[in-house]
Amino acid sequence: MDILGQPDDLKQDALKDQEDVVRPVLGDNRYRFLYGPVKYKTVFYPSIWVDQNTKEVKSIKHAVNVPQEGSIFDELAALDRTIRASMGEEKPKSVFFPATRFLYLGFNRAEPTPTVRIIEVKRTVMEGLIKLEDARSTKDQSKLRYGPIFTWDAIVKKTQDPSLPVQRGTKYGVEVDPEVAPFMGQVPVECLRDTVGVFFGKFDKTKVFTEKEIEAIHTSELDLKVFSKAMNNEEIMAEFLQYPIDLNAVTPDGTYVFPAPKDYVKKLQDAGIKFLEPVAPGTAPKVFPAPQLQAAQVVEETKASVIEAIASTTATPTPAFTPVTESPKQAPAPAPPKKAPSW
Repeated sequence: MDILGQPDDLKQDALKDQEDVVRPVLGDNRYRFLYGPVKYKTVFYPSIWVDQNTKEVKSIKHAVNVPQEGSIFDELAALDRTIRASMGEEKPKSVFFPATRFLYLGFNRAEPTPTVRIIEVKRTVMEGLIKLEDARSTKDQSKLRYGPIFTWDAIVKKTQDPSLPVQRGTKYGVEVDPEVAPFMGQVPVECLRDTVGVFFGKFDKTKVFTEKEIEAIHTSELDLKVFSKAMNNEEIMAEFLQYPIDLNAVTPDGTYVFPAPKDYVKKLQDAGIKFLEPVAPGTAPKVFPAPQLQAAQVVEETKASVIEAIASTTATPTPAFTPVTESPKQAPAPAPPKKAPSW
């Protein structure tokens, strides 16, 4: 290793990759979806991050891609729900329960220069896109109403009811932009099974893409399956060593993320999971476990320990300390790996 630090070329490349992931904002979002959907699950758990420039400790939500089942987070979620249920919480949820997202490759029409991006959407949008692509022409049932998904622009609508919490008040919808759908009522249904090459052997691709868009597609190195790859349990344990669970975390309204922080301490210690102990405001928390752990040594013990802990869990009815009022901040999205696409 002949170089240390953060070279400018690496920083610029890393920052560029952050922009490869696009998520709908409030209002109308116009996209050209090219390929997808790829389903993946992510857990956003509370942790801390130290700004190396200012040395300021910041609250974050650290993102970890998890498998469909069998991860350490499954047992942590069960433990969390058990504690909440013992405190009288009805239908308890858990911060360790994964959020399901769906990924597409596509163009963000808000950008002046065509660049293939990863577009992340919720289930309602994914299901809407499938229905729109499969819709039949009202005049000829053997034809598609709009055509394959990559031939028309979609408008994803995101709205927020200000009278409701964000999670409950946010709604998504999707529709076809009628001004950018050149093959409405023209494409036979069976063309949905064609490859892109076969399709463009039948139809004029210049009516679908500009030359710059075609070039952007061919030069893109984004790969959805690589980007959405789940961590195994050993990798997740390594994440805990770098990003410990913050038992002092609070929600935007100032309440504890974990309603009885001290009830989690022994369970996490027994499982060998690194965490920040619950402390009074203004007190620097210690990081546990104190000894340095090797992730591979604790993976197998972790699941068994957490499962055993669930059966013996009792909860304190009130938080150990008055929560702090600073809201946690969202962690930066991980940079997607790059690989030649399979267009």
